[in-house]
Amino acid sequence: MKKLFTSRIAVIFFLLLPLTLLNAQNRSLTPDDLFKIKNVNETIFSPDGKMIAYTLSVPRPLNEEPGSNYSNLFVYNIEEQENVGLLTNQVTVSSIQWDSESERIYFLAKLGEQKSNQIYYVDADGGSPKLVTNEISDVLAFKISPDGKNIAFVRLEEKSKGKQQMLSKGFDAEIYEEEFQHRNLYLMNLKDKTVKQLTTASSVFEFEWSPDSKNIAAAIADKNLVDDSYVFKRLYVIDTETALKYKLVDNPGKLTQFSFSPDGTKLAFVSASSVNDAVSGSLFICEVPNTKQFSQLRNYTEGFERSVIMVKWK
Repeated sequence: MKKLFTSRIAVIFFLLLPLTLLNAQNRSLTPDDLFKIKNVNETIFSPDGKMIAYTLSVPRPLNEEPGSNYSNLFVYNIEEQENVGLLTNQVTVSSIQWDSESERIYFLAKLGEQKSNQIYYVDADGGSPKLVTNEISDVLAFKISPDGKNIAFVRLEEKSKGKQQMLSKGFDAEIYEEEFQHRNLYLMNLKDKTVKQLTTASSVFEFEWSPDSKNIAAAIADKNLVDDSYVFKRLYVIDTETALKYKLVDNPGKLTQFSFSPDGTKLAFVSASSVNDAVSGSLFICEVPNTKQFSQLRNYTEGFERSVIMVKWK
């Protein structure tokens, strides 16, 4: 089978090669072409497996103000082999996610008169985007609960009233690493749109829902600073009903990825093996809740001369 697969690739390559060479002989790449190259960034299958939502990076025209590429939203119907542009104007969308019914696509964007990044959704068959959150500051990340009833999201806390007053008077000096804003975790009920805050006085950098939608595992640090985001994140579990949290494991050093098992009783995570480990590339698994010290957990990649970059349960 492997030889057959390789042969098919070779046949396709050699069939396309003459066309590529012919095209190259007729026309070469010009500087103008660099501003026409489009790239697919994010891709995600719908839960029913019938569609793929994706974002397309589109270069900004030279006659516009300086800025990054636009990121347009498309959906591809696998059965009909058809692309449909859902948001194709001068917009930038990111963090695309499907709802559990494969009917809506949620995303982050700053649209219309909005001054900050918010969560929106658009129907998979087209239509205007609908605003979901209306927060005072940028929504940085979000995830829909497995049961489809809630959205957990992270946003920056508001500046203090004293800081806002100083800014309004023109005093915009920044005291380095002393005036940071925490990355707080919030929960929105999609039915009644109520929002409650789950964390305070700490910063949430990554998070994952448990399969039963009752808990959230989160990488939390004491401060929203660069060093904290690299080496001082620790794994916590948050009860979404009570907002109570507990430290799951006192992982040392860097922490990059984690994933619940399908039954929600275990959490696999990628971490540094010790405080002196320069790379977060070792795989560990702990029970939820966990009673073991980090030193008692098995390093599944010990002796493996590679680094783990992603973990996902099957």
